[in-house]
Amino acid sequence: AMNDLLVEVASRWKRPVFVPDAIPLPGHLRYRRAIRTIERVVSSMIAERRASGLENRIDCLSRLMTARDEAGRPMSDTLLRDEAMTLLLAGHETTALALSWTSFLLGQHPDAEARVATEIAEVLGDRPAMVDDEERPVGRELRGGDVGGDGPGGASGLERGDPENASVDEG
Repeated sequence: AMNDLLVEVASRWKRPVFVPDAIPLPGHLRYRRAIRTIERVVSSMIAERRASGLENRIDCLSRLMTARDEAGRPMSDTLLRDEAMTLLLAGHETTALALSWTSFLLGQHPDAEARVATEIAEVLGDRPAMVDDEERPVGRELRGGDVGGDGPGGASGLERGDPENASVDEG
């Protein structure tokens, strides 16, 4: 379902004119079927999570389910589904691209790669990374205090869409 959805979204971007979903083109039918499938999967995940409880859970869905608005009300299942689908559909590509470029650039700079590996080992030891680790200073070697910029530690070139001239500060 996810592949059908992404293929249709990509084809829509390439079209020179807008074609409404009401027109039953094969791609539109696959798209609507994929959306319904993903909605069912996400809705069943929400229902299963409600049934099994949220105690001691720190994953994204559990955090959304325990969130409250200003009046103290939880999200409705429809809003939870929509938020989870947004994270699923929009969030994965950005993260995948960032990790891919980070891996590529570290592979081009073995000294920086070694320093990052050492830093991760110092912070995490033998345990897996957890949500609470986001507050820890992992990435000093890449950032140098300037995330994504041309300053020390910045990944210059990438933010300008120029991977040929991208670099990682070695100092």
